[in-house]
Amino acid sequence: MTQIASLKFILDCPEYAHQQPYELYGFPDIEPSARTNCKFHMMNVNVRSIREKEQDFKISDAGFQILHHRSQLQLSAEQFESGPDAQALAEKYMTEMMQVVQSELHALKVFCIDWRLRRNQTVANDAKPARDRASNVASIVHCDYSFDGGQDRLHIHLAASELSEAQSRAFTVVIVNAWRPLRTVQNAPLVVCDRRSVKCGDVIEVDKVLADKVEKGLYAFHKDYHQWYWLPDQTPDEVIIFVSWLDRSQNGTDSVSSVPHAAWLQATTHGQPRESIELRFIIFVPQGL
Repeated sequence: MTQIASLKFILDCPEYAHQQPYELYGFPDIEPSARTNCKFHMMNVNVRSIREKEQDFKISDAGFQILHHRSQLQLSAEQFESGPDAQALAEKYMTEMMQVVQSELHALKVFCIDWRLRRNQTVANDAKPARDRASNVASIVHCDYSFDGGQDRLHIHLAASELSEAQSRAFTVVIVNAWRPLRTVQNAPLVVCDRRSVKCGDVIEVDKVLADKVEKGLYAFHKDYHQWYWLPDQTPDEVIIFVSWLDRSQNGTDSVSSVPHAAWLQATTHGQPRESIELRFIIFVPQGL
């Protein structure tokens, strides 16, 4: 089954040749028009269903795959967002998924570096701490980290000895995202792009400026040859894992290492808002992904 999706891409503007694209987050006193120099447009793409074809997509090839896993925890957005034991639940879930990812990817080491709750139709509230609220879904086609952005993550989260191991080339170091809906997805599903169809020149680095740091990610330009996929009616027992970052020197191809992705906002409008929990891991594996 193939459907047409309208996705939000960054425009290929000539000014980006001499001006770094940027977006400001957490600066409510700055006028919205001054918070970014990025320009976007909506473009239609063909999105293919991978339902009943999940086994055809592996993280080592396409950059993503489906894990069939039922959490042993009682997961809900309310518990993550405002429950008295929200942090304890997050830590238990991180531990559970670290074991799942380690087993599935035959990882030698796994470090969970971030978690994020998302809800479609959420109104942004920059004044509230990120861990005390659901973030809105990410509608811009993006990759989580640029090459430098991923390197920054390694320096932030790894101990000196671990960073030395990562730089030794004895292992392949990858950042992986594990994306789980908290109820069956009825709107704003996650769509992912086969990384083998995306050339290095199809993405551009973007500075995401926060109050305490600058995170470097990638936005994607629209190209007709990109191959897009989704899992209709994705359930909480179906986890999409995908590559967020891989050292480009270990990629060995002209395609990007990470997976462009976004929320497909026009997929459906009925039902409850999509709620999801995502984790990001730094993993050491003996071979590349």
